[in-house]
Amino acid sequence: VLQATGDLNLENFRSKQATADVSTTLNLNIGSGVTSNFSLGGQLVDNSEIQQVGYSANFPGPSNPTLSSGSLQQNSQRSLRVMTGGLFAQEVLGYRDRAFVTLGVRVDGSSAFGKSFGLQVYPKISASYVMSDENFWRKSWGELKVRAALGAAGRAPGAFDAVRTWNPVGWGSNPALFPQNVGNPDLGPERTLETEFGFDWSVLGGDVSTGFTAYHGRTTSALFPVQSVPSTGFQSSQLRNVGTTDNQGMEASVNWRVLNRKRVAWAVGASLATNHSMVVSLGGAAPVNMGNGGWLIQGRPLFVIQGVKLLNPDAVADPQVQTGYIFGPNNPTKILG
Repeated sequence: VLQATGDLNLENFRSKQATADVSTTLNLNIGSGVTSNFSLGGQLVDNSEIQQVGYSANFPGPSNPTLSSGSLQQNSQRSLRVMTGGLFAQEVLGYRDRAFVTLGVRVDGSSAFGKSFGLQVYPKISASYVMSDENFWRKSWGELKVRAALGAAGRAPGAFDAVRTWNPVGWGSNPALFPQNVGNPDLGPERTLETEFGFDWSVLGGDVSTGFTAYHGRTTSALFPVQSVPSTGFQSSQLRNVGTTDNQGMEASVNWRVLNRKRVAWAVGASLATNHSMVVSLGGAAPVNMGNGGWLIQGRPLFVIQGVKLLNPDAVADPQVQTGYIFGPNNPTKILG
């Protein structure tokens, strides 16, 4: 019996998210088949979490136990709050309800950014064209829309990644602090610039439909943990915007509506998705151990599994092993559906 005299563990977790959105849109018919759709707005997101844990053990009797009735008592509390806000503007120009061009920009700020880091600007541009609406297009060719896009996006660091933190600990009967996170006042978000193009095509009255999308994204200022210099007194790694990664692939699908009646319908489909990532640069940092066998290594996929490989699994002999063997990427490079 691990706790012959009983133990009690209580945990209270509360998460709250408050959002405020405002937007306005102006629609104009410019003439000659040209339309304008202009939008302007903003968003504010407030996320907060509180976790309280109480533990008590070694109760004096069989009565209902409480946290205060055990002779061994421990408690902990964790709280965090992150606020993110942004403004955006977007213009959609249309021509004869078949060609569209979208221009947009978003400006974001976050309380998770370092004190020396300001706002971040993310522009975008996209276009689509319904080719099958043109006069030269034959009806037997079905319906075809082509599309392309170029845009930037970001991912903010964690709530306390940019600030120097200390872990309160007890040393005997005296309070004490233990170095925890180094902090980084220049810490900002990852920034990804992605391009994509594709098409949607349906034939036979929509019974057969296909879709294809190819994409390529490069992430700069990627957030990677870098080991701290021991002389600073901090043993934990420091999150920095030092990495560069590539991510590219394609998604293709085909669906066939074989039968469509009032009482029965039958459709079959297939899909293929590929994804190939690469750690282009670690900013001069050494390979990073992410835990559970996962590693960040320059020139390798994001992430790779590295460990010890047994070279003679079928032999009745002393094991022969190869250390530092890379088994492959952690995520699949092909997905069939």
